Amino acid sequence: MVAFIGRMEVLPYCQSFDSKKPLVEQFGDAFSIKESPIWMDSSTTDQCREIEKAVGGALELSQLTGSRAHERYTGPQIRKIFETQPEVYKITERISLVSSFMASLLIGAYACIDQTDGAGMNLMDIKQRAWSKIALEATAPGFGRKTREVSSCPCCSWFHCSIFCGEVSLQQELFGCSVVWRQP
Repeated sequence: MVAFIGRMEVLPYCQSFDSKKPLVEQFGDAFSIKESPIWMDSSTTDQCREIEKAVGGALELSQLTGSRAHERYTGPQIRKIFETQPEVYKITERISLVSSFMASLLIGAYACIDQTDGAGMNLMDIKQRAWSKIALEATAPGFGRKTREVSSCPCCSWFHCSIFCGEVSLQQELFGCSVVWRQP
């Protein structure tokens, strides 16, 4: 999984987007780091051990989140940024996954993180299907304030981002969730 780390609200950016210009040109300084860590980065062994220790060990973490800490999971990646780039972590307003960030672009607001994605971050209490406060704090202080809650249906929203109005149509017909398709 890939972590997106942003420092500006998505909504103001979305409301001023021009559908004729590439998104990359319009985000400017919306991201607090230029390159977010990706799932292939396995440089977080130290952070994994620190997270496991903070929650009472690898077995305790696995009983809580479904697995011991893995180098490629989002939690240890965020902890590494917190430890190695504290100034970046401090100015970061929102931490999201790429999947929920893309949904955020479509709805024009921060989207929740899908439970299936949240379960693979070493951060979710799999029995409660909600963030584990212990795991969040073991990852980085205040992390719970920098992310949205997990949800079983993060696609449900009644808002949409203006950049997509000319290119796609968003409708609220199928089970109350937004459906996206190209206009002819």
